[in-house]
This record gives sequence, C-alpha cells and structure tokens, in this order.
Amino acid sequence: MERLGWLAAGLAIALAVAAVAAASVMAAGAPSGVRTGAAKRTAEGFALNGKLNPDGSPTTYYFIYKEVGSAECEDLEGCGPETSKGTLTGDTEKRVQPKEATGLRTGKSYEYWLVARNAYGAAIGKRRTFTA
Repeated sequence: MERLGWLAAGLAIALAVAAVAAASVMAAGAPSGVRTGAAKRTAEGFALNGKLNPDGSPTTYYFIYKEVGSAECEDLEGCGPETSKGTLTGDTEKRVQPKEATGLRTGKSYEYWLVARNAYGAAIGKRRTFTA
C-alpha cells in the first residue's frame, strides 16, 4: 500500500510539472502592445523609439521609415529602409533599443513605424512622422 502512495505522489508531481509547462507554452502569443515612440534628433539623423510586449516568445523587431508622399507599400515590407533588427524576450512591456534613421533629406517629412514578429505572428505600431 505504501508503494501506491509513493506512486500516486510521483504521478501528482509529474502532472503538476506538465501543467506548468503547458501553461507556459499556452501563454506565448504574437507580440502585443507594439507602440511606435517619438523620434529624437541625433548627430547623424533621428533615433526611432518604441515599446512592445514579446508575450512569452523571442520577438524580433525593427523600424521601417520612408519619406512622406513616396510610393505606398502594400505589405509594409520593402517600402523604405529597415533599421537593423533587435530581439526581445519575456512577457512584459519593454522598450526597444533605439534605432538610427540616417541618410535623410533636410526639410523633408518622414513616416515610420515599429514592426514586431515572433513564431506566433506579427504586430505593427502606429505610424508617426518627423521632419528632418
């Protein structure tokens, strides 16, 4: 009988561990809370800022920027220079590393937005503008 008690206790622990693992997998999702932040002038151009929540899965992010009035793009890819990519992990909102927009024409207005992707999907921050 004592053996059955140990077997039941072992089974209960195994089920608890499996439930925790399943909950952490289920908690992962597409990035959320993607917010394009204000651009700040730098010596070389403008630093683009933002925040996002990776929602439990490693998430890559980058900014796209283009001159206002230039060709529109259908899928937000390839419509303007992409900044270098960064990666965030976790399940809380985090600031992204600012990315530099360079090669801008003085006096021209630019629009930009933050794009975040992980294994569960993608999210795009609101478009913002600045004038170089």
